[in-house]
Amino acid sequence: MKKILIVCSLFLGLVQCTKEDAAVTTVEFNATNVAGVYKITGATVVAAGIESDIYATQYPACNKDDNHVFTAAGNYTLTDIGLTCTPTTPTVNGTFTTASTPTKTITFNGRMYDVVSFTALTMVISYNTTINYLGNNISAVQKLTLTRQ
Repeated sequence: MKKILIVCSLFLGLVQCTKEDAAVTTVEFNATNVAGVYKITGATVVAAGIESDIYATQYPACNKDDNHVFTAAGNYTLTDIGLTCTPTTPTVNGTFTTASTPTKTITFNGRMYDVVSFTALTMVISYNTTINYLGNNISAVQKLTLTRQ
């Protein structure tokens, strides 16, 4: 019986360590730490106090597999891979910049985004936009989740 308790204790200890090792940690937000390949894995819009998951309902499947590549040198590339959109999404090459004060922002592809959160695995960004609903323009915030590949 003691052996079973010891084995169970060791197993629980290993499981606990695994969970701690897999914990997502926040890292310093800068171009070097942003560098990597990402895919958009979530998109929501908040308008009139209502949050809608547009990734599941409106985000084209041909865009879900695209690579967003950020380099430590400040270059940005969007490449349409996997499912091809019609018309084909052109490859976008450009630069990106980051800022940490007064708030965290990242600018690429012609738009500045607020950085909602940044970890070693994900970057959540948002921007203000206007959507047209039944002929009315409504202020909204779109939020994108980019997951490192």
